Amino acid sequence: MTGDDIPANPSVLNTTVLSNFAYIDQLWVVAGLSGICTVPVVREELEHGVADHSYLQTALDTLDDGIPVATISGTVANREAVVSNHLDPGRVKHRRSPSQTHTTADC
Repeated sequence: MTGDDIPANPSVLNTTVLSNFAYIDQLWVVAGLSGICTVPVVREELEHGVADHSYLQTALDTLDDGIPVATISGTVANREAVVSNHLDPGRVKHRRSPSQTHTTADC
């Protein structure tokens, strides 16, 4: 999935959601939703867990065909650019790098 294929305002499913629905054999519920995707790190976590929890294979089998795996870093960068355009110049100057944690006190 490319940046152009990502739905507007997607709901990004994490490992917990996928593993819980796989555990109860109901992945069709989330796979049938529109505007969803997951990210590569979720696939990696499922792959690491499948040896101890075989039901996770169902979640892995659903990825790509039923639940797209998207790299969304470009989308995040675009949203940061949009936010920066709306911030006071002083706020933009003092923005932290993406690797640093932001809190509500920073806003």
